[in-house]
Formats: sequence, structure tokens, C-alpha cells
Amino acid sequence: MGAQSEALHAGSGSIEADVAAFQTQQQERALAAEKQDIAELATQVSILEERVRAMAISQQPQSQVLQMPAARQFSRADLAVAVSGDLTQLPLINAGRQLRKGIRTVVAMDGYPTEEQRTGAAEAGETWVFYPNDLPKRSAYSGDTRWALTPFLAHQALNGSGYKWMLFGGADTAFFPEAVLQAMEGFDPQIPYIITDNLWWEGKHGGPSNGNAPRCLPCHAGDNRDLLRLTRGFRSTGLNESAPLRPAGWEVTPPVGCPCTPEQLCSAAPEALKGAPDQAMEACLGDVPFPTDQRYSIHGGAGVIMSIGLLERLSFIEMEQCIKGVASGSGEAFLTQCLWAKGFAPTDPGFSLFRPSARLFDPFQWSGHDDASQGHGVWEMTNRMKWDVSPEDTCNLECQDLLHYMVSAHVPAGAHASMEEAAREMQRLAAKYAWWWDSHMTDSEPTTIYWSIDFAIATG
Repeated sequence: MGAQSEALHAGSGSIEADVAAFQTQQQERALAAEKQDIAELATQVSILEERVRAMAISQQPQSQVLQMPAARQFSRADLAVAVSGDLTQLPLINAGRQLRKGIRTVVAMDGYPTEEQRTGAAEAGETWVFYPNDLPKRSAYSGDTRWALTPFLAHQALNGSGYKWMLFGGADTAFFPEAVLQAMEGFDPQIPYIITDNLWWEGKHGGPSNGNAPRCLPCHAGDNRDLLRLTRGFRSTGLNESAPLRPAGWEVTPPVGCPCTPEQLCSAAPEALKGAPDQAMEACLGDVPFPTDQRYSIHGGAGVIMSIGLLERLSFIEMEQCIKGVASGSGEAFLTQCLWAKGFAPTDPGFSLFRPSARLFDPFQWSGHDDASQGHGVWEMTNRMKWDVSPEDTCNLECQDLLHYMVSAHVPAGAHASMEEAAREMQRLAAKYAWWWDSHMTDSEPTTIYWSIDFAIATG
């Protein structure tokens, strides 16, 4: 009887262990199922959150960057630089290398380089080409013919390929490649473009009040009125849908050009180009004479951007023949007049039509000081770079736009006591712009770097 009781007790213990094991197994299964349910629920919540975010983005005001069907984004490899200079401007040419770093550059000079200069040019990725001065002078500057021919000399030196946009200016023109790439989004480099918003007209140039200088809007402006919204740099939270294609104060409504031609401009502003209103429209049907009396041209110090589509359509020999045959007072006028004769006219990037402060080509030459020839524009520009990232935030939206969208600046060599001084100003501008761009893009606080730039340049 004792042995049987012990067996029953042992069996009872085994059953209890089995029950306990079964219960543990059920608990583990329930816990695993609960974890699976939680995971599936988390996945569903994540999907819902993603849908909510997508819906929120789709319902935001139309102030975000537009995605064009044929959106184009470029890199430094798509850029080339053409610089017109002379041997007296070597300090400026050397100082500008910091901004042209990594971009193929052609420099047209009035002399052949020494071995030391050739080595320095090669290290900077520059190709130097020779074209003589005008003797005797036929305009204000003996290098004006070379200036006007520099883009075509550069196109030849680059074998007519390997780039999409040529940034062209003098030795005292500074281009900002990051802003250029930002501004060129949406532009088709195969369309023959001469791009600038800084034009001479009736002895004046540049500012928004001088909007009567004939120009077209780019081809893609036909489908996208506010071209600012096509760039990654667009930062506004609002959009003026009713913004006019002709800003206040302008007498000309710029046509959309694919490309821009003298005939289009004449049709848009017959009185401005032809004089007599009753005969103007009929005259626009034939060859449109260049408006010499209005002193119309691109502004060389501010520079221009030319597409490879333009330069592929123009023969160096034909352009040289034309440029040597025209009579005018400057190289920029020679070039503009001969481009006009070949059927091409300037295109405005179109940014400032919707926000006047978003001017691209040397905007500070028109801002804050009337006497731009004294270099005040560069002084104000570097100050605004400092203000834009200051804790006090003294750079307002207009100030930010002027900095953010500008693609070029003119460091007028003639406004300085020497070329060496002008070169130091170019160095200062390049260094401060690099500092500002980095600070602006990263929203970092200002540092003593700004002031140390001045000290480093001053002390050599």
C-alpha cells in the first residue's frame, strides 16, 4: 500500500509538471502572438503616418520647388569659364582661381605666358590663348576686340565640347558656381542662350528701374511663370500668382524666347527698337537693325552665361569678321551687336520679375550706393554676408535674396589704386563668399573666421 501511494504521488507530480509546462507554452505562444500583433500594428501605424505626411506635403502652399517634366540639374563638370584679360591683370586672374577651382578655364591674353606662368595656369586647370590688342585702338580699351572674341576662342580651345554652360566675363568678374548651378536648373543648354539680367540701355545698366532694355524670358517660362520656384534655392513660403510678366516701371513685356531673337524683341517693343510707332510693326518683319542709338549691350563686368547650343551655332571666323567690322565704344557692345546680327539676343533669367530683389548678375552694383564704380557694391555685399548669419538677423528677405541668387559680382579694377589691391579685394570676396555659403547652408553661427579673412589677406 505504501509503494502504491508513492507511485500515485509521483504520478501526480508528473501531471502537475506537465500542466505547468503546458501553461508556460501557452503563455509563450500568447506572448509571441501579442508581439506579432504589435509588430503588425506598428507597421500599419507607420504606413498611416507616411500617408499623412504625403497628404500634408500635397496640401502645402505651392511654394515648394517644382519638379519639371524635363528638370535638369547640372554639376561643375558642366561648366566652363572664359576670361578676357591682359598682362597687367595677372594679379586679378590669379586671385580669381579660388572661385574657378575644378572648372575648366580659358584665359585670353595679349601676351604669351612665361614658363612660370604656364606652370601656374596648368596647375589651376587653365588654358591660355593669345589674341593681340587693337593697334591703333578702335574703342575705349585696346583689348576690346579680344574681349568680344573670348567666348569663341574658349570654345575652340575646349574643342567645342565637354561643357554645357560657359561663364564669360573679364578678369575682374567673379562667378559663384554653386549659385550658377542653382540658377540654371530648368534651362536647356542646347537652346542658344545669352543669359543676363544686367544690360546697358540709354547709358544706364543693371538696376530694376532700367527694365526697358529689350530682353526675352527663357523658353521654360511659358509653362512656369515664377521661375524662382524651379530652383532648389527657392525659400519663400508664399507665391504671388498674379505677378505680372512686366514689372512696375517697365515699358516692355519680355516675350518668351526659344531662343530670343531680334524679331521677337522688335515685336514686343517696336517703338523702343524702331522709333516711329506707325512704321514699327511692319519694319519688324524684316531684318531688325541693332538699336545703336540706345547704347544697348550686355554688361561685361557683370558677365554673361552662354549655352553650348549658342556657341556651336557661331563660327569663330564669322564672329571675328563681324566684330572687327562694327563701330562702337566697347567690347561688350561689339559682342552684343554681332550676336544680334547673327539672330540672337539676350535672355533674362526671369527671377526678378517676380521678386525684384532676386537679381542674379552683379546685384550689389545697383544696391545701397549710387557710385558703383568705387567698388561700394563689393563692400556692401560682404557686409550683408556677415549680417545674414548674425544672431541679430539684420539681413532681411531682400538682403537674403540678393546674396542667395547672385551668380556674379564685378570687382571693378579701375576703382582700386592698383591691380594688386583689386586682386586682394577679389581674394577677400572669394573667401568671404565661401564662408557665407557654408554658414548659410548649414545655418551655423558666425565665427571669427569672417574677420580673420581680412587679417590673413592684409598680412599676406
